[in-house]
Amino acid sequence: MSRLGVDARVSTRVIQDLKDDRVADPTDLSERALQGLAASLTRLATFLGISPEEALSDYKIDVNRADLREVVGRAGMHAFRNQVTEDETMEVIRGRGITQDLKSGQVNILVLDWKPFYESDAPTTCFARRYLDTLLGGVDPEWEIAEFQPEQSIPEAIQKLLGPKRDYDMLFGVYDTGFRRSLGVGFVPIPGISVKLDVLVAGNRPPNFDWNFLVDRSDRDYSTVFGVAMQEEAGSHILAGLCKYPKESRKLSNRHDAADLYKDLLAAYEEYSKRRTVFFIGDMYTCLDIQNYAEGRSDGIPLSGLNKALQETRTDVTPPEFPVGIGVRYTSKYFLDLLCDVTAKEMFGLVVPRVARLYVDLFWQPEERMPTFDKEAFEALVGEKSWIAFNHAAWLAVDAKAKDFAGDIVEAMKNVRTALQLTDPDKPKEKFHD
Repeated sequence: MSRLGVDARVSTRVIQDLKDDRVADPTDLSERALQGLAASLTRLATFLGISPEEALSDYKIDVNRADLREVVGRAGMHAFRNQVTEDETMEVIRGRGITQDLKSGQVNILVLDWKPFYESDAPTTCFARRYLDTLLGGVDPEWEIAEFQPEQSIPEAIQKLLGPKRDYDMLFGVYDTGFRRSLGVGFVPIPGISVKLDVLVAGNRPPNFDWNFLVDRSDRDYSTVFGVAMQEEAGSHILAGLCKYPKESRKLSNRHDAADLYKDLLAAYEEYSKRRTVFFIGDMYTCLDIQNYAEGRSDGIPLSGLNKALQETRTDVTPPEFPVGIGVRYTSKYFLDLLCDVTAKEMFGLVVPRVARLYVDLFWQPEERMPTFDKEAFEALVGEKSWIAFNHAAWLAVDAKAKDFAGDIVEAMKNVRTALQLTDPDKPKEKFHD
């Protein structure tokens, strides 16, 4: 009996009372004693593999009471599950579902509020939600997404993911960087998908101001530049991290809205532009949003995108880009590896037409808002065979998408196929002879 108590995380006194049918009537218990009994019954039922709700009902405990449901939910999350594989995140997911319609697990997800991956006006049909529905369905068909919460602040999102409360299990749309891994974030790749960085130069751009000039200050003279970036975002990773811009030559903003970031850039321009080149560095979507906000404003300053300016005069422009992924706790190694395996072997091995359509929908954007697709990175993750199947399915998905498109169909189809590096699967390959 004592061993059962230790394994199930229940006191031997409770087990003895249950055995001798000496459990008090819930109406005779204090609130604290009732909550303790409900938690003990939940942990014991979970360990024995029976329904906690049925066990509580047998002892006339009303689990529908909000206060008791919260207690039972917490107990379920920390209960020992008699399973072959133990993983802290999977235990929390399964425990969270104990009192929720007897589902096998409920997943709480944070998603960065970042178009085109997340759409605030279509949260249930955006790329992030549809992709995660497929991925988690491959882990456990009975799991459901309980919370799908947008978050603007990357530092706050990571804090919520890694925090002791364990309120969230996954974070969609975060860059895979060494710094975030050092915090304890493990990454599940979204095969082939990455996003470019861009730079907005405030005022006139010096002729020699390009990516090499920005990142390689070999003379260690930072007195002629001043950079603005979002705190803990990819731009700050470049400035404060890899390139070691001193504090007097950068501002890391804890704001994330385009209007607020524009105000920070404007303030830096007004203070430093007479003697320095002032710029903002960040992902291409944030840069576009800031530009769109600044246009036509009475306090507007001329902003030029570095990538576009360089492409007009050179062909060797290769701006930095970061792979987009899904963050989970690195300490949940089994869960992390499982998600990676389901991605490579099942999503891109068994249901390729489904995910190919997701990719086509994601890339069906104006050209300047398309993410980047890296075919080599895609093949490295899922294999050549999956690429061939993906190419065929995505080619057909473009045809299907075009039937419902009201704009320039030919141009849109061409842009998507070019961006995804698709080739006509029905076109015979050229044969080479010695």
